[in-house]
Parts: sequence; C-alpha cells; structure tokens
Amino acid sequence: MSVDVLETNETFGQKRSILAAIRSWLDVLAAARECGAAVNMGQRPSDQALRTLGIDPARFGQIRLL
Repeated sequence: MSVDVLETNETFGQKRSILAAIRSWLDVLAAARECGAAVNMGQRPSDQALRTLGIDPARFGQIRLL
C-alpha cells in the first residue's frame, strides 16, 4: 500500500514540475512581449518584466537600442 502512495506522489510531483516549467516559459514570453511593445512605443518596460528577462532595471537606460 505504501508503494502505491509513493508512486502517486512521485507522479504528482513530476506533473507539478512540468506545469511549473510551462508557467516559467509563459512568464518569459509575456515579459518579452511587454518589453518589446514598450520599447516600440518609446516607453520603459516594467521592472518586473525586465527582471523576468534577466535585465537589471537600473541599467536598462544604458542599453542602446537600434
């Protein structure tokens, strides 16, 4: 009986890991879209979107855009 519970918990944990990975990718895509739209409109993206993409918000102003 305890083996069945272990297998069920293991499967649940794997599913949760996959869902977390998918959510992370969706967060990155949303942040990229937000940053791209803001830059296209001549505005500054949100600090959270920049951090999600690994960009230091304090240094964003130093980036030279083409």
